[in-house]
Amino acid sequence: MPLDALRGVAIALVIVHHVGFQFPEARHSVVAKLIAAIGWAGVDLFFGISGFLITTILLRYPRGASLRPFYIRRFFRILPIYMVAVVLYLLAAIGVGHDDGVLHRIWVNFLLLTAWAIPFWGENGVPYTITWSVSVEEFAYLLFGLLFIASRPVFIKRLRWVVVLALVVRVVCIALFAFEPITLYYFAPGRVDAIAMGGVLATLRQDTMRRLTVPIWIPWIAWFTVVSACAFISRETVLVATVGYTAIACASAWLVLCVVGRPDNRLWPVTRWFASLGLVSYFVYLFHGFVIAALVRVLPPQMASAAGVLGLSVAVAAITFMAGRISWRFFEYPLIRRGRDIADRYESAGSRG
Repeated sequence: MPLDALRGVAIALVIVHHVGFQFPEARHSVVAKLIAAIGWAGVDLFFGISGFLITTILLRYPRGASLRPFYIRRFFRILPIYMVAVVLYLLAAIGVGHDDGVLHRIWVNFLLLTAWAIPFWGENGVPYTITWSVSVEEFAYLLFGLLFIASRPVFIKRLRWVVVLALVVRVVCIALFAFEPITLYYFAPGRVDAIAMGGVLATLRQDTMRRLTVPIWIPWIAWFTVVSACAFISRETVLVATVGYTAIACASAWLVLCVVGRPDNRLWPVTRWFASLGLVSYFVYLFHGFVIAALVRVLPPQMASAAGVLGLSVAVAAITFMAGRISWRFFEYPLIRRGRDIADRYESAGSRG
């Protein structure tokens, strides 16, 4: 549940960021402006969580074991609802006549290549750009699996090298004027360090984790400080596009580690609310843009201004949360269970063999 709560915070930040971008006239309070400015880093929290969980799962596999069950579970968890979202985006774009000249590139989304295409075609050159983070995570799944299969004993060391090499990729791309700094935010080989850093900290021994556990407000302040500094400097600068993203990756992974390593499991009511949102955060992430787009079309500017960014964000979160609960109950979770059953049968057959 603590990680679900962290997911809830991450998706809340992303929602506020996108609402603030679409409704600039509603950014009144200092708090709303600050959260909207740093909300993009909620994705980095997701990356840290994913890296931590992926690595924890992989390390449970004995040497020589097939990773097919791992990928079966990931397939049923990630791809079905993702494909539904992409198809819905395509149908909605056609239905409202919103063809901005890039809809013919929807194949990029279907092939999970968004994070590879944006640096070449730009943010406005690819449809449904929010799928870039799923593209990065799928790349991490494949990369981590290959590194793990190649040599389990040195898997941890290779994860550290992934963190270093991702920074090198960003530096080289900028040095060669290959991409603009802002587009490196989306580039899979240059952003996988955010996931790998979560994996590196997942490899720490339990006694080490206990020594690193600190009052939870310290890593939160550290995370907000690092992200706020990067937002103030701007993602369009070389500094943020290189060492800035590495700093955010480290701060995010440390926060994940501290949340997981808390000595108690007591949760405040607000934490439980975030945990409920976090449970369906993947659905909310994929679909909250549809709700925001609908509000842009139907909501008068005066009403949007009166509601404010935070009010609009709560409305978007509430709508997508309710839809997400329905999807979880009748679509996503049944498929997850199906994937687990198939993977379990495969593992059982392998152990008997």
